[in-house]
Amino acid sequence: MSLPYSVQAPSDFVDRHPERIDQWKNLVRTDPRRAVRVLTLSGVNSETIEGDTPVDTQYVIAQLRIVSKEAKGDHWKALVNAGVIGALCKCALNFQAAVMLREDTGVPRAEVENVAKQMFASYFHPLEIICNAVVSGSLPPTATEKKIVEEMKKYWSSIMQRVWSEPGYTLEPTPREVRVIERVVIAQILVRLSLFDPSFYEIILKPSDLTLAVLFRYWMHSTAVADSRLNLMVLLPLLEPPYPQHLKEYFEQHPPPDMHALLPRILLGASKTAGSEKKKRTPGQAADAILSATASHLEKLGLEEVTYEYNFFHALLNHSEKENRAFVRAAFKSSSLWAANAQVMRRSAAAKSQLGDGVYMGALMTYSTVIHVVEQDGKEFIDALVSSWMSTGLFDAVEDTVDVLMKAPRGPMLLTSIIAALDRWIPQLSAKTRRLMRSQLPRPRLIKSLLAPGFIRGEEDRERLDNDYADLVARGMGSSPQNSMWTQGAWQMLEQVSSKVEEPGDCARRGCEKKVDAEGRPEQACHMCKITKYCSIGCLEKDMAEHGHICGWVHFLEDIRKQTATKEESAPASEGEVSRQLGGLTLSDLD
Repeated sequence: MSLPYSVQAPSDFVDRHPERIDQWKNLVRTDPRRAVRVLTLSGVNSETIEGDTPVDTQYVIAQLRIVSKEAKGDHWKALVNAGVIGALCKCALNFQAAVMLREDTGVPRAEVENVAKQMFASYFHPLEIICNAVVSGSLPPTATEKKIVEEMKKYWSSIMQRVWSEPGYTLEPTPREVRVIERVVIAQILVRLSLFDPSFYEIILKPSDLTLAVLFRYWMHSTAVADSRLNLMVLLPLLEPPYPQHLKEYFEQHPPPDMHALLPRILLGASKTAGSEKKKRTPGQAADAILSATASHLEKLGLEEVTYEYNFFHALLNHSEKENRAFVRAAFKSSSLWAANAQVMRRSAAAKSQLGDGVYMGALMTYSTVIHVVEQDGKEFIDALVSSWMSTGLFDAVEDTVDVLMKAPRGPMLLTSIIAALDRWIPQLSAKTRRLMRSQLPRPRLIKSLLAPGFIRGEEDRERLDNDYADLVARGMGSSPQNSMWTQGAWQMLEQVSSKVEEPGDCARRGCEKKVDAEGRPEQACHMCKITKYCSIGCLEKDMAEHGHICGWVHFLEDIRKQTATKEESAPASEGEVSRQLGGLTLSDLD
């Protein structure tokens, strides 16, 4: 019979028994075997040889929570020698939660349930005590820590089975201080046990063990730095070494399972919904849930934590290319993921710090990384990815953060690869997605920001551009990320994409779906360049601030468009080729 433990008792119950508090404060420290016997009672009517009953359990647990924080002390060592670890593990396996009420109180059921939701999971406090002990234990480990490890090995997988099967309210977001602590305790115990003895990983890497699934589920439901990072401290090195030093040495002699065996055991954590029903998810639903969790973390966590999230996402994506294509394909379609990614670009750029710059590149690389992946899946998924990018504001995010992008070591190179992919994919896009892309173009302000660094102010600039062009011709995509041709390639490709998605007679203002008057009224064209045309005077006036960024360059850009179109008709450009149209552009050409 299971022992009721997690009790929400009337406050006057404890107040009326201060003598028991004092009694067990003394006994836990002076008679550890008696305390352990209380923990091993097997039923509500059982008692020890001293006459202690299950009611005493809550007092023993309360004192163990205190003593375990001083695990180097003699009191804790005596408890370990008396068998407290095995007893606590059995408590974690058997304790049940209960809300205790005085008779005839008439408390509504809803209120009782609300109280239950505020309580810790029934297995939490025994694990909390063990966590206190291993965190405050000795390194290098003494005989006490080694004994804890050996005892934990006996019960660990069984405890993980219970935690997996009975999550209770642990996956809920509130109350936050309760739920976050519940979601970190297992990872924290595991990290410390592996420091005491790396061979503890033999337990969690057994095919039947559910630790990795539990930790992945906790990561998915994390709401704070602690529960996100601590669970990733275990999961991320397994997916993407390097390992911590103590595990590196261990895994050199005992290699972990290959990813074909390991990844499904991690992703099992996404296989069920939270809540009492715990419905089983399909692979596609599980992938969507993982991506939703990733997006939520990118939006809510600080920039330092976002770095870990990106590392984890890219590790999952990398291994899923072969092992879990459902996840990869769901990523292409995930509007929440790409919206969060665009938000991170803005947030990291605004930080104006070294950390922010690094996170910014992580966001930009998230766009570029999926390019080669999606091309393996063909037209349907290319269309889905482009639709996701356009609907979540890729160009808006780039335009808002272009100053940071231009200064980043690989920023222009990555941007060029992204826009070149869009250009390459246009023939495969549906009419709906082409219209969506058209609604995001043109980008005069972005074009100006990319074009301006290519001004030739003298022979030194011309020589640099000539050398950069020669390097690009010789090395192609292997050219240095600092090559100025990447910036030129970015604006040229962007202009090319704009021209390809335009329809004859389109209004020049971004977002307008109307056509220019067939009669070509002069008053509906820009009065300065005479080339840019609008559907109405209203659109012209609304667009002047935007168009003004490139008004003086429109003739030049129009020539570039024509030359590019001619070149493509005669010989389509090979992948990665960047034309040299800006090589001879000087400031006087823009007057």
